[in-house]
Amino acid sequence: MGALATVLTAFRAGASIFLEFAKTWVGAFVIAFCVAWFWSGHRHDAACAERDRAAEAERVRLGLIEHSRRETAIAEARDAALKDISRLTSERDDLEAKLKEADNASHVNDARSCLDARSVRRLKKF
Repeated sequence: MGALATVLTAFRAGASIFLEFAKTWVGAFVIAFCVAWFWSGHRHDAACAERDRAAEAERVRLGLIEHSRRETAIAEARDAALKDISRLTSERDDLEAKLKEADNASHVNDARSCLDARSVRRLKKF
């Protein structure tokens, strides 16, 4: 208990010195200055934190807008590609039908009328 009593005595002595200093106009000024300084620092930290939160919210908002724009562009490109696929598929089917029709057409006036058109073309290549 001796150490605790020594600490308490030192604390009382320090508190009485502080209170005597606070009673003077210089002490009051120093205390007011310190309180203002700490209050200013707290307000500055709070303002910085608010600015950081606002910047983060703006970054998230812009990110969502960009994400939405990209998703829209991807969907439009996908729709255009599907339309192109269907158009090209129908063109291919039409061309295949025309080629099949040409292959199976009557070749009465050909020199080899018993052969289909594909075989005649192969013979002409030789």
